[in-house]
Amino acid sequence: MNPDVTSKTDESLLNRLRPRLLRISQAIRRETKTLPITQAQSAVLSALMMGKPMRLTDLAKAEAVSLPTMNQVINRMTLSGWVCKVPQANSSLVLIEITPEGREVAVQTARMRNQTLARRIQCLSPQESAQLAGFIEVIDKMFPREPWLFDPAASDESGGRARTRCRFQKTAALNVRSRLHYS
Repeated sequence: MNPDVTSKTDESLLNRLRPRLLRISQAIRRETKTLPITQAQSAVLSALMMGKPMRLTDLAKAEAVSLPTMNQVINRMTLSGWVCKVPQANSSLVLIEITPEGREVAVQTARMRNQTLARRIQCLSPQESAQLAGFIEVIDKMFPREPWLFDPAASDESGGRARTRCRFQKTAALNVRSRLHYS
C-alpha cells in the first residue's frame, strides 16, 4: 500500500476493517458452495446482467484475468448454456451475451446469497439492522458497483474530464468480483 495513503488513514481502522470485509466475502462463498457456478462464472454473469453484451477482452479486463483464462471460462459457460457468442455483422468482433438460462442461474445465485445475508441479519437487533442501510452508501463510495461503465475520459458538463470522488473508481474495473449485485 502507498505509505502516504496509510499514514493518512488510521492504521488501527484499516487493520480492523480489512479482515471483516474479507470475512463477509468468505462466509457468503462458503455458505453458498452448493451452487453450480464458480466465482469467475458468477462475476461474468453479473457483469452481463448489469449491462450490455461484452467483448471477451472487456470481460477479461473487468476480472483482471488473462484473455486465455477468460476464454476458458466463457467456453465452459457456453457449454452450460449460460452465455452465447454473438458475431457482429460485417466484423470479426464477437460479443458475449447472457442467455435466459444464464439469467436464471444469476438470479438463483443472488437469491441464495441473499438468504445467507438474511439469516445473519436476523441475529441483529432492529437498531443494528437499521444501521446497515447507512453502511451501503459508504461501501458504494469505496467500491463502485459498475466500474466497467465508468469512463474516466468522458467529459463532464463543463467540457472537462469527468471527476471522481474516489481514485479507486478509475481502476475499479480490475476488481469487480465482490461489488456486483448478482454476485
